[in-house]
Amino acid sequence: MVPPITCFAISFVLPILLSDGYMDFLANLTDLNPPTNLTIVDRQLGEVTISWNDGLSEIIKQHSCIRYPFEYKYFDSHTWQEDSRLLQPEYMKRFELHRGVYIRVKNVLLDEHKRTIKESNWTVMDIQPPPGDQETLAFNFSCVLYNHSTMNCTWNSGRQAANDTQYKMYYRQNDVTLQCTHYMDVGGKKGCHIDPGTVDVEENILICVNGSNSSRTIQQYYTEFDPQEYEVYNPPVNLEVLPNLTVKWDMPPAYDINIHCFAFELNVTDLDQEPVQSFNVYWMLIILAVLVMVVGLIVMLAFKSYSMLELVLKPIPCPQKKFKSLFDEYNGDFQNWMNCQVPVSKVDECLPVVIEESPQTEELGSFHCRQSMHLP
Repeated sequence: MVPPITCFAISFVLPILLSDGYMDFLANLTDLNPPTNLTIVDRQLGEVTISWNDGLSEIIKQHSCIRYPFEYKYFDSHTWQEDSRLLQPEYMKRFELHRGVYIRVKNVLLDEHKRTIKESNWTVMDIQPPPGDQETLAFNFSCVLYNHSTMNCTWNSGRQAANDTQYKMYYRQNDVTLQCTHYMDVGGKKGCHIDPGTVDVEENILICVNGSNSSRTIQQYYTEFDPQEYEVYNPPVNLEVLPNLTVKWDMPPAYDINIHCFAFELNVTDLDQEPVQSFNVYWMLIILAVLVMVVGLIVMLAFKSYSMLELVLKPIPCPQKKFKSLFDEYNGDFQNWMNCQVPVSKVDECLPVVIEESPQTEELGSFHCRQSMHLP
């Protein structure tokens, strides 16, 4: 019999040795093998289940946290869409298969703090679109849910689809696939009516529209949507106004879900007066403030423009201030004003006179003064 102290020592020391050995193993691990053998194991309408072999050893699986990042992109897209970091090497995903899709997955090792230790390269797989020319594909597909239970779906025939093409619509919810049976033509479109009680409004629905004719293969169309996003709601019923002006109503039949999921609008009209639309005071104040700012800005710009004009176009001086007589006495008649007699003053002007020399006088000459006219 093994002593208890020996069992305790083994239980304490062995995990440490194994842990040290595993850390040495990780330190020497240069590359991590990527997943292999990506395989489609199930395919229901646009719902595809994919599995793969991670290629990891048992020691890695026992002592590491392993994650499998999964991404995809359609043939007509350039961007990979990150979808999930999976715990198991199998995944179910819904695709619009008529677009064709690439999927990729890789191995990632995490430590106890969920930090990445090692990761492998991606392994890529493509899912080809269904057979048929893309120009035969149905387009402009849409659905409307009524009364919380029935649904109408319509679509256009493919541009290159023959006139005798017969379409069938399939839908899938809660792992059940059904075929629509009530087909119709609506304004040049094809369509189908789904009976009440067959649509779960709280679950996404998968749709496949398939066509066939005698001349060529019609490509299948796939889509997925939430019915509640396309529901046309019925108005409330049993409207009642109590004496204290309390208004009550009931939800329409089949709307047995939580009433707090709905918002209601109440319109009150006075029968003695024509309906008057009330204005929101808050918005009126905002509009008034904006108008005041705009008017102030216009006034500032006007004053600034006037100052600039006054600076650039200086006023022409008025001649009336400089030539008062021209305007006061001659009414601005410049010709008459120029021909007027300007008064002159008389001044003494001395003119030289030559006198012959004679013995009786000692002067050599003298000056004779006479008056002359001089302009001021």
